[in-house]
Amino acid sequence: LGVLTLYWNTTNVGNKAICALASGLAALVRLDVLHFHWDNTASGDEGADALGNSLVQLQQLKVASLHCGRTSIGDAGVTAIGDGLSKIGVLESLTFNCYSTVVTDAGLAGFARSIGQ
Repeated sequence: LGVLTLYWNTTNVGNKAICALASGLAALVRLDVLHFHWDNTASGDEGADALGNSLVQLQQLKVASLHCGRTSIGDAGVTAIGDGLSKIGVLESLTFNCYSTVVTDAGLAGFARSIGQ
């Protein structure tokens, strides 16, 4: 599988489902492009942490488009996603949209530090 597009916007999806999805994503080691939109769901830092951990396995990922607006993702969650993204050596394009979350300046700084590594 080279491209995966998932739109789970405005659903009752929570951390449990995001964690399960993240576990499955980790097996897609040949994935080049990931579009994952989970805006306006019941997910938070736990799901984001699982997603960040799975991103580490996607070493061929060149394009990532991640949208988690209107969720309860906070500083720990965006930092975990940044940590996962920072381990992908071939990433060429990133869109990360976190509007209307509980992320603070500290979370954005953590994300920036992670992807700057």
